[in-house]
Amino acid sequence: MKRHTFILPVYNEQEVLEESVTHLLKFLKTFEGIEDTNWKIVIADNLSNDDTANISKRLVDTYQNRIYYLRVNERGRGNALKQTVQNFPSDFYTYMDIDLPMELKDLSNLNNPVINGKADISVMKRRGKRPFFRKLLTLGLRVMSKVLLNF
Repeated sequence: MKRHTFILPVYNEQEVLEESVTHLLKFLKTFEGIEDTNWKIVIADNLSNDDTANISKRLVDTYQNRIYYLRVNERGRGNALKQTVQNFPSDFYTYMDIDLPMELKDLSNLNNPVINGKADISVMKRRGKRPFFRKLLTLGLRVMSKVLLNF
């Protein structure tokens, strides 16, 4: 059975953590195509100093074997992703911001190319409005990807 890990990096997210995680969990329990995988959600905490750790641990206790908590001792989203991959070996990983910036019903469009072996990585564009600086940064990363990676 394939293993699938959903990574949710967080930093001081006490306001949205419980609602977002339970929303994702409920969706995944009925998500067509995931029933053949051993899936889990990992909350990767980037040294939060609010109640994020306590809320996460309560979720772990409530939803054992589905939700896991990892305290990441170095700041940064990249460190959260790296340490999660190192601590939770899996066949597939899906990373999402805690505000779940995509329609969950589109998750199969994101994951299926990788799961079916047609792609090594899949990226989905964030929904909603973004500040001008973030749009500019995204454009710069797209150009860099095309030049360096031939995307």
